[in-house]
Amino acid sequence: MAGPLLNMIRYARPGILTSLAAATLGLPSSSFAQCRVVPGADGALSTFLVRGGVRVGPIAARPTLRASLGLALDRAVATIPSLDAPGWRSASSADASLDLGRVVGGRGPRSAHASIRAEVSTAGDRWLFVGSDDAVAVHVDGREVYRRALPRRSREDDDMVRVPLSPGAHTLAFTVVSRSDLDLFVRLTGPDFRPDPTVALSLPSVDEPACEALAERSLRATFARTPTADGTRVDVTVSFPGGTAVPAARSRALSLSAPDVAPVDATLSLARPSAEPLDAAIMLPPAGSRVVSLRVGNAVRTARVFVDPAVRSALLDAHAVLSPLDPSYGALPSPWPLPAVRETAALPAGAVFSVEATAQRLARLVSAGDPDLAHLREEAATLGSLLGPVREGRDPYVGRTGALRRAWRSPLDGTLQEFSLYVPPRYRASERIALVVGLHGLHGSAHRMLPVLVGHYDESEDRTRAERHLPPMPDTGAMLLAPYGYGDSGYRQQGEVDVMAAIDAVAAGYAIDPDRIYLTGLSMGGIGAAGVAFHHPDRFAAIAPLCGYHSYFVRTDTRTVRRPWEVFLMELRSNASYAENGLHLPMYLVHGTLDRPLSNSQVLVDRYQALRYDAQVEWPPLGHNVWSQTYADGRIVPHFLRYQRDPAPRRVRFRTPELRWNRSAWVTLDALLAPGTTDGSRLARTARWGEVDAAVSPDGSGRVRTDGIGAMTLDPPAALVRAGVTALRLDIDGDRMELPVGCPSSLRRVGGHWSLGRRVSLASGGPIRELFDTPMLFVVGTGDARALPLYERAARVWSHRAGMPLRYEIVRDDSYTEAMGEGRTLVLIGTPRDHRLLARIAGRLPVGLGADAITVGARRFEGGDAGVVFAAPDPDRPERSVLVISGRSPTAVLRSHSLPDLLPGYVVFDERVAGARGRVLLGPAASVLAAGYFDEQGQVVGDDRDPVTPAGDAVEE
Repeated sequence: MAGPLLNMIRYARPGILTSLAAATLGLPSSSFAQCRVVPGADGALSTFLVRGGVRVGPIAARPTLRASLGLALDRAVATIPSLDAPGWRSASSADASLDLGRVVGGRGPRSAHASIRAEVSTAGDRWLFVGSDDAVAVHVDGREVYRRALPRRSREDDDMVRVPLSPGAHTLAFTVVSRSDLDLFVRLTGPDFRPDPTVALSLPSVDEPACEALAERSLRATFARTPTADGTRVDVTVSFPGGTAVPAARSRALSLSAPDVAPVDATLSLARPSAEPLDAAIMLPPAGSRVVSLRVGNAVRTARVFVDPAVRSALLDAHAVLSPLDPSYGALPSPWPLPAVRETAALPAGAVFSVEATAQRLARLVSAGDPDLAHLREEAATLGSLLGPVREGRDPYVGRTGALRRAWRSPLDGTLQEFSLYVPPRYRASERIALVVGLHGLHGSAHRMLPVLVGHYDESEDRTRAERHLPPMPDTGAMLLAPYGYGDSGYRQQGEVDVMAAIDAVAAGYAIDPDRIYLTGLSMGGIGAAGVAFHHPDRFAAIAPLCGYHSYFVRTDTRTVRRPWEVFLMELRSNASYAENGLHLPMYLVHGTLDRPLSNSQVLVDRYQALRYDAQVEWPPLGHNVWSQTYADGRIVPHFLRYQRDPAPRRVRFRTPELRWNRSAWVTLDALLAPGTTDGSRLARTARWGEVDAAVSPDGSGRVRTDGIGAMTLDPPAALVRAGVTALRLDIDGDRMELPVGCPSSLRRVGGHWSLGRRVSLASGGPIRELFDTPMLFVVGTGDARALPLYERAARVWSHRAGMPLRYEIVRDDSYTEAMGEGRTLVLIGTPRDHRLLARIAGRLPVGLGADAITVGARRFEGGDAGVVFAAPDPDRPERSVLVISGRSPTAVLRSHSLPDLLPGYVVFDERVAGARGRVLLGPAASVLAAGYFDEQGQVVGDDRDPVTPAGDAVEE
C-alpha cells in the first residue's frame, strides 16, 4: 500500500546515506559530450569539474596571515587552466557542499579549483552565494569577479556575488586556498534568489557513464519507520541537497520495494530548474524482518526494517493512552498556545510528560532503525510498566527508585525536554531529601551524568552504550538530577531555563528540601554550575564547578580588538563578574594543573578570595578530567551535605547587568540607571551593572548601598528580625527610610534620592542574544516575493543553534494569528513594505525603517546594503519583545547571519561585517555602522559608533 507522493521538504531524519565520488574523466564519446547538472532546491551545487591547484607552501601566521592567504590565492588563480585542458575530474556529493580536499587529496596548505559551464538564454544579473575555507576567488569566463582572503571556516552564503551574464555560454570557476580543509558551498540563483530556469548548467567532456555515476552519488535517501496497527510504514525522502548530474533522460524512475509487498513506483522529474525532494511511502506487514530497496535510476539504497512485537505493542499502547491526556502528543510543530494536559492530583502533568518522552524516545530509535534490539526491548518494557498506572489515572513514578528518565515541556519551543533523575532506595515521600544537580560537559548526556556524579567514568567508553547501560548506583544520601540543558547550550539562555525548570519539576514531584539544593558540573557544566548559581543565588546551598572557564577575558578567541559594548557583554558572560553574588554560596572548585590556562578557574578563585568568601580549591596534577577523582565513590554528596541554605539571609549582595537576573532573597532590582546617569531620570534594563549590598540587624536597623540601580523592591521576611520588630529602619544611600516587615516596599530613585512609590516595571528588551531565553516565533514577511527566499534562509539561520535540539517555529506573515504570538517573543524578518506586522508597528519602534534609510537616533544609513537587527518592546504588547531583522535589501537581511555572538540591543551593519561570522567578537577584520542600547524611552544610550576601522591586513585565527 503506497502513501501519497509529495514534493515537499522534510526535516532530515536519521539514516541518511551520503557519499562523495571523484572520477578521472573518461574519453568523451564525441566532441560534444557533456553532462547536464540541475541545482538543488535552493540553487545549491555540489557537482563540478575539479582539479588540484598548486601547493601553496606554508602560510604565514600572525601578523600577516590575511596577506599571506592573498598571495597564495594569487598563485593558485594563476594556475587555472581551461576546461579543455587535461587533468579535470568530475566530482559530486550528496551534501549541499563539496569537499574539494577529498577530491584532490593532499594535506596541509593547498588549493583547488572547481568549475561548471552555464548556458544563459536571457541577459541579466544572477547571484552566486559562496562559502569556503580561508580564501576564495570567483571567475566568470576567466575574469575575476570576486575574491576574499580571510581566515575562517566555510559556511554557506558567506560571500554574495552579483554577476551580470549575457546570453550564451559562460564558464564559472571557483578557486579555494586553505590551510587545511577545502570545503566549497555554491548556490546559483536568478535575480529572484530562486533557481533560474533560464540558466542551463553542464560539465563539458563528461560522457554518459561518468554522468550516471555522478548522479548516483549525489542522491540522498532517508528512511523513517513508523509502527502502525496494520504494520510498519516506511517513509522515504529522496533529495539532492547539492543538485545532481542528469544523464540523457530528463526523468528518473523511482521504485520502492520489499519482499512480498507491492512496489511503489513513481517518476522523479529533473526537467525543472532545480532537483526537488520527493517523498514516498511503503507499508510492510507487521511480522518479520524485511529489506526495503529504493532504486532511482541506477542508484540503489537499502534499509533493513524490523520492529519487535513488544516494541510495536508498547508504542501503540502509548498512543492510545497518552493522546486523550495531551492534545499535543506527537504533534510537530507543537500547537500554540500549548494545550493543557488533563492532569489530576493523582496523575500530575509532569508524570504525563515523562511518559510521553519515554514513548517519543523509543519511537525515534525505531524510526532510525537502531540495531540495539536488546535496548529497544528494555525501553519498551519500561514504557509498558509506566503506561499501566497512567491508564488507571495514577502517577507511575510514585515509589519508583533508581535512574529514571523524566521530562518537562518547555514553553520555549513546545518540546519535551528530558532530564535524568536518580531516586535512591532510601527516599521516602514523607521525608525531605537533598538534591544534587549535575551538569554534563560538551556533547554530554544527561543520563550518563548520573553515574559520573558517583565516580563511574571511563574515557575510552562507547558513549552510546554507556548512556544506555548504567552501572549499579549506590544508595546516596541525596537525589541526583542531571538536566540536559538543551544540549550544548553552555547553560546560557535556553540551557539555563532548562536547568531551573528541571529543578522546579523535581521539587514539584518529590519531597525536596529547598534549603539543600546543590549545583555542580564538569567542563561546560562547570561553567554552568557557577553561572546558573550566580544568576539565582538564593536557590542553592553550595556549588562545585569543575574545570570550567569563568572569564571571557581569558578566552583565546577574545584576545583581539574589543568594542565598548563587547567589553560589557564579555563581563555579562563571565562568571567572575558575578562573584559578589556568591556571599552565601560556598564554592568547591577543582582544576587540573595540566589543563591550561589555569586562569580559566583562577579568575573566579581570585574574586572569591578577594571578597573573603568560602572557597575550597584543589589543583590536582591532572589534565581536563578532574571529575573522575573529584566525584569518586560519590563523595561529592557528603561534601555538599555539610551546607544548608539560609532562606532569610540578613545580608544580601547582588549584582547584575541585565534584569533577566534581578532577584536574590528579599531584594529585587526593578530598573537600572541608564549609563551616564545617576539621578534616576533615565532607566534601562541593561547596558550597565547594577549592584546592591543590603544588611539588616535583628533589631531592624540596617544599611543598603546601591550602584547603578534606579528602582528596587525590598520584601523583608519576619525571620530577618527579632519577634515584635515590625519595621526596618534603613539608611539607603544616605536616605533614611522605614519599611514594614512582611510585605514588599517598592522604591524609586528620583533626583538622586530614594522614595517609596509604585513598583517600576520596564518594558521588555535587552541584548539581542539574551532574548533567546524566551518562547520565540519567527515571522517572515511575504509582501516581496523576490525577497522571500532570503528572508526564510535568514529565519532558519537565526532559529538554529549548533548542538542544540531547538525547534522554533517559522511562519509567514500571511498565516500569522494573534494566538500564535501569545506569550512569545516575535522575530520579525523583513521590512514595513513587505511585512504585515512590521507595517503595523514600524512608526512606534526605536529604529526607523523607511524606504530611503535606516534611522537610529539622529543618524541615517542610506546604503543599499545596510541592515539592522534590534530588540525592543512590542508597541502593541509591551510585556513581550520583538526582535527585528531588517535591511535595505534582501541580501542585507541575509547578511545578518555574519553578526558575531556578542551583540548589544541593536546593531546596524553592511557587507563589512562579513568577517565576523562565527566569531565571538567583531575583531579587527570586520566593522559595523552602529551598535548600542536603548533606554526605557527608546532613546540611544551614549555613542554608538564603531571605534574600529577594519585593518587592511587584519588577522584573526
